[in-house]
Amino acid sequence: MDLQCVLLSPRLQASALYYKTKLACHNFTLYDLATKDVTCYFWHEGEGDLTGNSFASCIVHFIEDMLAQSDKEIKTVVLYSDGCTYQNRNTVLANALSKLAKERGLTILQKYLEKGHTQMEVDSVHSTIESKLKRKPIYVPQNYVDIIKSVRPSQPYHVHYVDHTFFKNFSHINLYSSIRPGTKVGDPVVTDIRVLEYSPHCGIRYKLMYDQEFCDFPRKAKLNEQATPEMTVAPLHATQCKVKESKYKHLQELKNVIPRDFHPFYDLYSATKIIEPGQEYRDTFTVDTSIHGDLSFTATYKRTIPILKVTSPSQKQYNELSSATEINHDLMMIRLKFQHNDAEVGKWKFSLRGRRSQSTVTVVVFSNSTARDGNVPITLKARLVLNNNSVPPKMAAYADVTKGHHPVIGLNVIATVYRPGDEDGGHTPPHKMALFDRGSGADILKDDGIYSRYFPHLTGRGHYLLTVDILDSDGSVVTQWTDGTYEEDRINTNNISRSAHGGSVYLHTNLAQDPTWKTSASDGVDVYPPSRIIDLHVVRKSDVNMTVTLSCTAPGGDLDHGKAAKYDIRYEQSGLDLLKLKANAPSVPDVAILTGNTTNPLPAGNTEYFTINVTDLFLTKNKGFAFLIRGIDEFGNKGDFSNMVTVGFNSLPETIEDSHVTSPYTELDMSETALHEDDSPHSKAVLQPLLFLNAVLLSCFILIGVGFVSVFYQHRFVKPEVLLS
Repeated sequence: MDLQCVLLSPRLQASALYYKTKLACHNFTLYDLATKDVTCYFWHEGEGDLTGNSFASCIVHFIEDMLAQSDKEIKTVVLYSDGCTYQNRNTVLANALSKLAKERGLTILQKYLEKGHTQMEVDSVHSTIESKLKRKPIYVPQNYVDIIKSVRPSQPYHVHYVDHTFFKNFSHINLYSSIRPGTKVGDPVVTDIRVLEYSPHCGIRYKLMYDQEFCDFPRKAKLNEQATPEMTVAPLHATQCKVKESKYKHLQELKNVIPRDFHPFYDLYSATKIIEPGQEYRDTFTVDTSIHGDLSFTATYKRTIPILKVTSPSQKQYNELSSATEINHDLMMIRLKFQHNDAEVGKWKFSLRGRRSQSTVTVVVFSNSTARDGNVPITLKARLVLNNNSVPPKMAAYADVTKGHHPVIGLNVIATVYRPGDEDGGHTPPHKMALFDRGSGADILKDDGIYSRYFPHLTGRGHYLLTVDILDSDGSVVTQWTDGTYEEDRINTNNISRSAHGGSVYLHTNLAQDPTWKTSASDGVDVYPPSRIIDLHVVRKSDVNMTVTLSCTAPGGDLDHGKAAKYDIRYEQSGLDLLKLKANAPSVPDVAILTGNTTNPLPAGNTEYFTINVTDLFLTKNKGFAFLIRGIDEFGNKGDFSNMVTVGFNSLPETIEDSHVTSPYTELDMSETALHEDDSPHSKAVLQPLLFLNAVLLSCFILIGVGFVSVFYQHRFVKPEVLLS
């Protein structure tokens, strides 16, 4: 059994989909090795999530359905899966299977495949489904279900298209508080388990190796009245799951490329709330300039009509009695329509208050993003990238914010990464971090509208999911690009709010067991080096003082997080020699660094400056120098060397003693003498032979010119001789 990669709806060959977030669909597959039957549980994010309760509901339903349809008495069920904690190896699923084993008199064995050998029959099922989906239009999730059913005509797959009422809440069945084999540091953890056995006596035993005997857990079962296996399991979701407002808007905009027959499906997704009598439901939504258009606020209700109140950014009040309000009692719907001029830009507020009985209310807010006067909407797209081949593996989050073809910069972009469970089988809280567009770390180019950052906070093998949010942030749209740099021709934006789903990636490395590297979570050792510096450049150089000032953006201690412990600056006489030697090239000594501190770096993202006196580099009389720099963290992890920069000087002093500049303030001299190196004695000495040569050549040209002129006039005024016959 395993979960297929995320499927998106709609899925079409249309460019409009590229900039929009779509509905995430999930397919959890189980393969019967005895009968070769395939069972799929399919749902989308509007009906369920990806928690242990969701997967436990599918597995329990599958086993109960198999027992009901079997002609033979089944005493033992064996489940094979990978070791993904949030999906297959957690206390929620363990308690659910333990409860089922007691109720049905079963022995359930759950076996986890070895790392690197997790290829299963369900993987071939997913591969076959993917091949059938090629070039097939997907308008709604039901299209996926229809295609999956037709994948194998000889023995069709059994597909359960489930909704939110299918999922059960097993979290309160606290038979076991943890399935960790050990109790103290150094003992085995959940990821070390290879086999779990659920006996009819509601006991759970484990194996750490396939060929050893079963062992009892140190944490015994909590058999009390509130946790009896026979208790009724409550539904996990009372209503449909809420889809983000930004995603709902994108789905509405995609109706332009979806046939009209499928439009009602996407209209169902919005905020749904059960309101008790007298209870008030409050929320907000934001309209910015890029999506400023005709605004529609729709609330559908069941049973009794709620009391509606909508407040605009300018504090104008609207209710069910306003002229902009339409009430349809037959359809049980309240709608407020605002034309473009009345649909104010900013944060709107609304409230719904229940009347005399309970009511279920669904709220839909839609603002058309039709371009007016060339004003196209600001779009956000995100992605999560993972390099499984690197040691340790590197993961990075990216967010691309554009207005048409122009980048949007200066925004506050927050990424949320959802991680697999911890070593106890529990859920690890999601990690939030800011993304930056400053041309360092994971970000390649500054101010290009692509916000990025590395993510070193990995918890183990499994799926990592990304969402990106921009909340009420002010930025600016860069409209011109000249000579590789953005001009200061910018249009300010106000109160931008966007959300996007960045997809998911699967980390194959098990951090707790992989001997090739350890993380700070396992033994306190840091394995991530500082990120590579990619913007090393020369700020200025002085032929008089024989100094050069280098600048770069500070890396972090863990890639682009935190700060490094020190810098390593290398130099050589030529760029080719430095690229060949790199770490074997000489280091810039501390005595040569007039300003800047290589032993106390700034936090990641700050600008570093280093002023180097080249007379202290102990090189031969060469007028060229090349430099590289890298960061080193407190554990000795060394980052990759930066881009190389070169600098040349008009001349070098004959001896170090004659040219050594002792004052640390010399480089800060901003006088005319320091700024105009051509007036220096060294520059004049070089120019004197050139001036003499130019004078000689000019004299020669003048003499030749005078000769030509004299010959010309001599032949012109001489009287011609007359030949007489």
